[in-house]
Amino acid sequence: MATNTEAQCEALGGTWWIGEDCTTFLCPSGCFHTVSLYDCYGDGWNGNTLDVLVNGVLVLDEITLGSGPGPANYQFMVDNGDSIQTVYHALGSWPYEPYYFIYDGYGYPIAQDGIVGTDCYVTPTGITATGNCNPPTGPAAVRGSVPWDV
Repeated sequence: MATNTEAQCEALGGTWWIGEDCTTFLCPSGCFHTVSLYDCYGDGWNGNTLDVLVNGVLVLDEITLGSGPGPANYQFMVDNGDSIQTVYHALGSWPYEPYYFIYDGYGYPIAQDGIVGTDCYVTPTGITATGNCNPPTGPAAVRGSVPWDV
């Protein structure tokens, strides 16, 4: 569906891209999800990387945290119900220091890897999560926080 105004696009749940031709602009379905990378020791991922796939299609290739404790945030587009899969590549040193969270389109955490409770020296194994673009209903976690003990 083509839109002519920013309001029309937002009403359809899309994102308005500045400079886009209004007569041909199509609101994207779905929403952006975020993967946030962290490092327990605080010196970056040391050559270790992460791939993110949506429904089996690679959308983020060999992302990493270059230095520091993080976060390094990467966004990718997901529709409701899409399968999000991560593949962790322990290619560098200290492969048990990296950890990461995936947040849905509303900033709520939907998955984590490489951290258990307060122990963040757990080697990530890769995870599978489900995309969510629906606003939360009922009691929900505080936006951008993690509903488990970290």
